[in-house]
Amino acid sequence: MNQHLHGDLLTSGAHDVTHYTSTIDGLEELCPVCGDNVNGWHYGVLTCESCKGFFKRTAQNKKVYTCAADRSCIINKTQRNRCRYCRFQKCLDVGMRCEGQTIFNILIQFNLIDI
Repeated sequence: MNQHLHGDLLTSGAHDVTHYTSTIDGLEELCPVCGDNVNGWHYGVLTCESCKGFFKRTAQNKKVYTCAADRSCIINKTQRNRCRYCRFQKCLDVGMRCEGQTIFNILIQFNLIDI
């Protein structure tokens, strides 16, 4: 099975993410959130185990985070635990979703927009 994954550049300010073209059964794919090696599809996106667990805990426990800086922290493999706010925003930016939820519902749930 040689299933190709194609990607593009998603732009959203400080959380720009590049999805690299690769194959599932051939080349290494990097997590679009932190850059670690991916291990499967989680919440609609091919991510690493760490970002899967982080997103799951945040969504299930309805955690609300704040950024101590200017909401543009670098999220990578070595610094992914430093700012939970920016990491969760990057999860949303790359398309991670709870099953059946739209980005609008998630933003309302976490009080990230006023309605």
